[in-house]
Amino acid sequence: MLIRLRKKFRTIECTVVEPSDERITSYKKLVQERKDALDGVTFDWRQTTLQELCKINFDRSKKFHFVCAIHSLYYIPKQELDYYVKTLFEWTEGIILLMHCPGNLTSLD
Repeated sequence: MLIRLRKKFRTIECTVVEPSDERITSYKKLVQERKDALDGVTFDWRQTTLQELCKINFDRSKKFHFVCAIHSLYYIPKQELDYYVKTLFEWTEGIILLMHCPGNLTSLD
């Protein structure tokens, strides 16, 4: 997805929120392997849950053009889901992609 977006936009700031050490390490490895295609993309790696990101002093006035919450919602208790989905929408002024994909991250395309 990032590679496709990169073809349309000169620069992209990508904030990655992922509590799993295994998944974030895997994602960083993929980014390194595809670094030429991701030229112009800067990464802000945050190994935490979405809940923790909301609790810390995170700049909530910052708006994102693209929010991709692949595994972030997996960690949220069902009764709190509405609050965090609304928070994601408040942070977004463009596209939001919410999904849960079991298994390993295999592609950045």
